[in-house]
Amino acid sequence: MRSELGQLIDNDDERWYAFGFSKPSDPDTPGVPENLVIVPGAPESHMVFIDWDNSLRSTSYRVVVKKNVAGNPELKNLIVNDSEVTISDIPSGTQIIVTVTGRNSKGGESGPTDPVNGTVP
Repeated sequence: MRSELGQLIDNDDERWYAFGFSKPSDPDTPGVPENLVIVPGAPESHMVFIDWDNSLRSTSYRVVVKKNVAGNPELKNLIVNDSEVTISDIPSGTQIIVTVTGRNSKGGESGPTDPVNGTVP
């Protein structure tokens, strides 16, 4: 199907996306994930749910969780396949900063999302 489309529409035509493909003119690096949110779990659960929109050309994502204090020490650096993750082993009351990058099977990695702040319940 992809090769047939290549005969019918230009390499930079937006209709490639309607068929579930990246445009041949797109860069190899994944797009930056968007709409990153942190949702706290129940009180005293020590859980936060982190969610974002899928990004083009991403086959996995890097989720970086840092403490929101001077020096921002890293707490987690996870590679996940889905556009969501639950973190459950950070002490209650910890203020965190989260960023996500898109990754692909070719070794490309996007820039990070804008950081989002949250507090672990």
